[in-house]
Amino acid sequence: NNEMVMSHGIWNNDDFDVDIFAMECIVQPASTVPANQKIEFSPDGQIGYIVVLADNGEIDISKDQSYYPIIWRTEDGGATWSDPIAVAVAGEDGIGGVQNYLSDEEIAELFVEPLPERNEIPFTTAFDCDLSVDMYGNPHIAVVCGVTSSTPYAILSGISPSSGYAFTSMFLLSSSDLGNEGSWIGYELGRPVSFRGTFGEFTEDNRIQIARDPAGTKMFVSWLDTDTTVSSENNAPDIWTRGVDVVNHKLTVDENGDDLPSNVTFGSEGTFSAYIFAMANEVFDDGLGNYTVPFVYLNMNPADPTQQVQYKYVQDFQFSEADFIITDIGETQIANTKFTEISQTMPNPASTVARFDVTLNNTAGVSVIVTNMMGQTVKTIPAKTYLAGTSSIAIQVSDLTSGVYFYTVSAGKETITKKMIEE
Repeated sequence: NNEMVMSHGIWNNDDFDVDIFAMECIVQPASTVPANQKIEFSPDGQIGYIVVLADNGEIDISKDQSYYPIIWRTEDGGATWSDPIAVAVAGEDGIGGVQNYLSDEEIAELFVEPLPERNEIPFTTAFDCDLSVDMYGNPHIAVVCGVTSSTPYAILSGISPSSGYAFTSMFLLSSSDLGNEGSWIGYELGRPVSFRGTFGEFTEDNRIQIARDPAGTKMFVSWLDTDTTVSSENNAPDIWTRGVDVVNHKLTVDENGDDLPSNVTFGSEGTFSAYIFAMANEVFDDGLGNYTVPFVYLNMNPADPTQQVQYKYVQDFQFSEADFIITDIGETQIANTKFTEISQTMPNPASTVARFDVTLNNTAGVSVIVTNMMGQTVKTIPAKTYLAGTSSIAIQVSDLTSGVYFYTVSAGKETITKKMIEE
């Protein structure tokens, strides 16, 4: 019925007060229903998103043939939601990272002369995704992207003769402005060599998933993939993973220091047998720069999934801060600078509230981080959308000890840092 059913509950110490309502979720008739849907909230629980993989007819190049993410945003804990925002992965407004992951040789393998321009290729998402939200309230979508086949809403998943990879890639699609149009970039995380596994009458895709650190500054994306020397299908998979520092735009390296994802299960008893897996939606942070990613995988008879199975926990898989080496700021579609001016805080010194003005060229999500002289974060103000022009932002400083601090203001990928004094 082109609707999704929402249940919003509040705990009142004795029971849940639940409100159930319908939200419009239009899809093109041929796509019938969204391929996947997820919901997630920021660390403070107030800014949240729903994402569906669907086609609502708003992206011309994708209409009636390809999937793309469509999101809704709440800024009040789920009580009210925005209108849908279509996230183009193809076309003139598509995400540069997605449009550029294929080599020229791979494009020549897929198309006949004259070869299309990259913004003319009908890219699509696959059929699974996952969602997380960072400390600024910005959404991050883990998803497989590829080229739409001749069949609408199908993805080309064969192996490229030139690269040896599948014609798909793993992506973290990240917004720097609360999911608004023009704020999305694509981090390419790794190319798989397989797409779908078959276990008896049961099939399973790469099962891409995402987790964040508790602070919401880093995202960890994982998926299944099978070494083609073992099998040409994805039926002897390992767990692969990669971390992204979404504040400093850095990616992790593998165990050899290469610009590649890490194989979680290879060399363990889970080698070639992590048939289905799940990861938590948050990782463990020991406060010393080490991030332990919780995984569990399913051990089963791949020829007969109806037999008894066993779940196994992967212990102590970690990334450290030193693993975030590869710099990748992606390709943003934001053409114009956001800032024209950030004022000095007033009063300065301040004892209770320090205020400053931010002047924007265009509408943007603005966030603030306050750090001390040691570089430690002592206060954060999550992203909030401000209109073009000058707006005032207040920083509560009454709980800070006397001394010198720095406030860093971010809008999109632009940041300005200034000094303030607490008396």
